[in-house]
Amino acid sequence: MIVNLGELTDVSDLGSEVVVVGGGAVGITLAAALSDLDIDVTVLEAGGVDFGSYDPHFYAGRVDGLPYDLLRSRHRSLGGATNRWFGWSRPLEDLVFERRAWIGDTGWPLSAKELSPWYRRAHRFMRLGQYDWDSDSVQKRINPASQPVGEFTDIVTSPLWRFFPDPLQFQNQYAEILQRPNVKVVVNAPVVDFELKRGRARSAVVVAPSLTRIKVPGNHFFLGTGGIENLRMLLVLEQTAKEAGIRLDRSGWLGRGWMEHPHVQSGLLVMPDSVADNEFYLQSDFRMDGETRVVAGFGVSERVLQQERMPLASFSVFSQNDEGSALVPHVEAVRQATAQLSSSATTVRSIYARSESRVVRKSQVRLLKQTDRYDTPVTRLTWRVNPRDYQDLYRTQRFLAREFARLGLGVIAEDPRPFSERIEGGNHHIGGARMADSPKDGVTNVYGQLFSVPNISVTGSALFPTGGFSNPTMTIVALALMQASQYSGELRD
Repeated sequence: MIVNLGELTDVSDLGSEVVVVGGGAVGITLAAALSDLDIDVTVLEAGGVDFGSYDPHFYAGRVDGLPYDLLRSRHRSLGGATNRWFGWSRPLEDLVFERRAWIGDTGWPLSAKELSPWYRRAHRFMRLGQYDWDSDSVQKRINPASQPVGEFTDIVTSPLWRFFPDPLQFQNQYAEILQRPNVKVVVNAPVVDFELKRGRARSAVVVAPSLTRIKVPGNHFFLGTGGIENLRMLLVLEQTAKEAGIRLDRSGWLGRGWMEHPHVQSGLLVMPDSVADNEFYLQSDFRMDGETRVVAGFGVSERVLQQERMPLASFSVFSQNDEGSALVPHVEAVRQATAQLSSSATTVRSIYARSESRVVRKSQVRLLKQTDRYDTPVTRLTWRVNPRDYQDLYRTQRFLAREFARLGLGVIAEDPRPFSERIEGGNHHIGGARMADSPKDGVTNVYGQLFSVPNISVTGSALFPTGGFSNPTMTIVALALMQASQYSGELRD
């Protein structure tokens, strides 16, 4: 059932056993999983039902550090940011979960193996086709005549992406779930705080269109409003908790260590046509694996990353007409690269890179004294990137360039402009409420429960201690499925 808070005359029955704040990928996934377990759920969505029901002032704020668009990178309506998502889906690499001192982190409190069954469930839930993330295997299956990258090099890897099937993503795909009798979706219902009593949350505080504050009671609350908005809500809750005698965060990480995947168009790949058609079959265009669209990119092996102490990175190649390719070819660079090839028939592609970030504590989300129309403090985002990340992105690309040249597969012509002047985000908001084994190391436990208020769970990419290079949506869904199962088995009173 979907109801509009502004049209309700009786708001006394809005609560449920579980209250989910946010109606995007997290909210819809939790609603589906909890509903399947016969648990009543209320989803509180700040925006409306329609894609166009967007109030830009809700996401206003100040940006320091690297430039960032706080409005364009978020979306306030049912379905959330998936309404603007191209559907790129991929699990995080196993290495992301391990302790890597050169990234500046102690690792995740769960392993890739522990999350693996939830990735498989997320894969089915997101309708991503066959569970096969090996690009060589996929390429051999859909084009047996081609030669996969793994057959001629052990330095270059080829990460694969699968694509969620429909525009206006989660809202359209899961409309049936939102109409279930034990799921109540309330739109135009922004949550601005929580009521706390005796160390527990008793209700979520919602502001109606009339600006009246309404309390929505529940036994457990999941906070899934997005990687920046989750932090704003937690920072507001920190003040409420302080007034109730509760220290919400003992680690010092709340709002800190916020990350993005730095994206940059890094150069050009000039390759013989035969390579584009055969060796780089999956990397040179979007293909169909059954009913699922797939594409592959390039990276370097885990052995190289550990040996060189570099963060993860991936590189995609696009024609000038493909999404993500606005780079104008440098004529001289192409001429020189072409001269190094024995083939006169060449294909030129733009290289689009995205990188993992080292952990930077001063990259953070804070609150300003300025408030929005709901009298809630607005966000101040300071996005910082460790300068070594730029250097390592160059180094990674040069590993690829040397290997391609050695094998006669193509020549990479670097864009000479500094990455630091051209870097941009990918609308991937990561960190700031990191999960950890103890309250001295993070804001939540492995299941996203706040250490100090255990009946509030955070879910989404704000939990990630590190972010890899992969789009976070599939991991967000996997964690939400894990959290729903854990609630049904361990947390119900």
